[in-house]
Amino acid sequence: MRKYLVILLSILFVNASMAQVTSSSITGSVKGDDNKFLEGATIVAIHQPSGTKYSTTTNKAGAFTILNVRVGGPYVVKITFSGFKSYEEQGVFAPLGNTVNVDVALKNDAVSMQNIVVKAAPNPIINSKANGTSITIGRQALNLTPTIGRNLNDVTKYNAYSNGRSFAGQDSRFNNFTIDGAVFNNGFGLGTDAQAGGRTNSTAISLDA
Repeated sequence: MRKYLVILLSILFVNASMAQVTSSSITGSVKGDDNKFLEGATIVAIHQPSGTKYSTTTNKAGAFTILNVRVGGPYVVKITFSGFKSYEEQGVFAPLGNTVNVDVALKNDAVSMQNIVVKAAPNPIINSKANGTSITIGRQALNLTPTIGRNLNDVTKYNAYSNGRSFAGQDSRFNNFTIDGAVFNNGFGLGTDAQAGGRTNSTAISLDA
């Protein structure tokens, strides 16, 4: 009686373990026509009924593994690598709880290698297109931006790169204001405004100007 009980418990344990498996896996290897395994090849597996995509790349040994894919299929497995012709295998099925293996040998594509052109150009550190994060507010933006105090603070607070009048986390009195080259800073640092005349709630020049 004890022997039958042990057998029954073993059967129940196996059934319970199998019931918890709800996915499958796709593995394989990729090598070139010279029989050398390719590292960095791109593998894309598409579950055709649902359109679900799974992707990965091969390791140093040319092997790949895609875990927890949807059970069944069919799958379309696409493999690409620079300098080789792309490969596509259809009708791949992933059985429940098992692993389907896809081993591929890619063929050299000499034509595609000849079409690769590398161009380089000098990029000096100081140039007109590399001045850091900036934003330009034109006449139309000034006319459309709501303002109460009729000063620049009502405009700069809408800048995505600032926190009100603070840029890069610094106090607003570190800002530098120039108009046609003339400096209009709060030279004495009085008050909380960085502009000249800010302590008296006035501005050096109006927005209309």
